[in-house]
Amino acid sequence: MLTGEGDSGIFADMKARHPKQPQPLQFMRSCDEPEGRVANAARRDDALSALCAAVKVDFYSMYAGGWVGKWRSKMPFARIFYVLASGAAPGSLSDADSRIALLPNTWAFLPPGREIVHDQPAGINLVSVHFRVAMSGRPNPFLGRPMRGGGAPEFRTAFLGAAAGFGDQSEPGRIPASFLVRGAVWTLLGRVAEAEGEMLARNMERGAEFARLFEAVDAEPERNFSIGEMAKTVFQGESSFRRRFNAAMGVPPGAWFDTRRARAAAEALLESGATVAGVAERFGFGSEFYFSRFFKRHFGAAPSVWRRQFPV
Repeated sequence: MLTGEGDSGIFADMKARHPKQPQPLQFMRSCDEPEGRVANAARRDDALSALCAAVKVDFYSMYAGGWVGKWRSKMPFARIFYVLASGAAPGSLSDADSRIALLPNTWAFLPPGREIVHDQPAGINLVSVHFRVAMSGRPNPFLGRPMRGGGAPEFRTAFLGAAAGFGDQSEPGRIPASFLVRGAVWTLLGRVAEAEGEMLARNMERGAEFARLFEAVDAEPERNFSIGEMAKTVFQGESSFRRRFNAAMGVPPGAWFDTRRARAAAEALLESGATVAGVAERFGFGSEFYFSRFFKRHFGAAPSVWRRQFPV
């Protein structure tokens, strides 16, 4: 978890300008630009201010190397790719709404819960930073949003220096994200927030009456909440809760909870020393078989297969 205690430079500067923030969210230039540049400036600035106050980024891990081939991925956490070398021919990332070419010195934000199609040719070299964006008492506004990306040559030195820590980059490896890389991630996340201003505002307004439920589920990610238990957290009857939740969030509460539970289980699988059997037991599944079936429904692969993507 980033707390900013004892930080200097950009962290200290951000803390000075935003002393009430719980974390030094130096990633957002928008936080320092109160003058609106678009028609919905006031609403956008409210959303960005709320993000500055509530977003927390943890679960940092970083990988570098040459993943080659074509495949699909759907992850419970957010990712930022930074391309150091594009290989023999430029590769690409695609989702249902957009396509990003993997050119040198470009970046791509891959939101959580979004299916991404990878086309990564031989010779490609990139750094992938994985992190979790958590909102206190609110749904994650980035969840399921389209990819974003662009050029960012100013961060090449930071990512190149980080990649050097992996040694032989022909095989993906994992190390903690460096200070410079974390700063770059915050800045790039700010660019995503600027581009998504209006939609983020809408997403953050959704489900305000269910803040107590979101907080309860975040506090006990391993607990298997029933519909009745979820309804009680917001002092509603089951029928009313189902109707109001579906209207506000666009999905039934059971489907929302299953997706949230699957993301939490996937994150748990990446913890050091975690086993499929251990995570299955921890999250209250009766057996590995039922857990694997549940997991595959959400991520398209059995947990043991999915986990092999990551050198943990």
